[in-house]
Amino acid sequence: MNTCTTESPKVAGIHELAREHLTTLCDEFIDGDPVRIVSAWRMAERMDPEDLADSYEGPYGLRLRVIDDLGCEQAEAGCHERDCYEAFAALRLAYGKDWPREALRDYCTVFEGFEASRADAIASIRWDNARSSYDIHKFCDGKPEKKAA
Repeated sequence: MNTCTTESPKVAGIHELAREHLTTLCDEFIDGDPVRIVSAWRMAERMDPEDLADSYEGPYGLRLRVIDDLGCEQAEAGCHERDCYEAFAALRLAYGKDWPREALRDYCTVFEGFEASRADAIASIRWDNARSSYDIHKFCDGKPEKKAA
């Protein structure tokens, strides 16, 4: 997957409605900061779904939690707060717990035209790499989730 485009042909169904959010997520994986996605994934898991579903408070609350986790500079660098965090909140509500991997898989299948098995492999590799990057970041910032034995 080399690019994330919005020039794809129209797609029927729910994916067309989610195109903007799916594209935002793809852009984050490719050109943005995958550590931010992992932080949003972790923080969204701890939020009440009703709060997350609020069109203003959900993205704003998620953004504040990511800022607390990563710091303001990394949480906001290259990410328009409404776009990124609105997409993250909406995708969490739509896809459930494994939203980053599943949403990226759908993007690859529906908008990039990859076969399901290839899309799943791409999404899994990108997601595993993002989680590893997050773990390294947290270790380097002195607040690792897991302490060395």
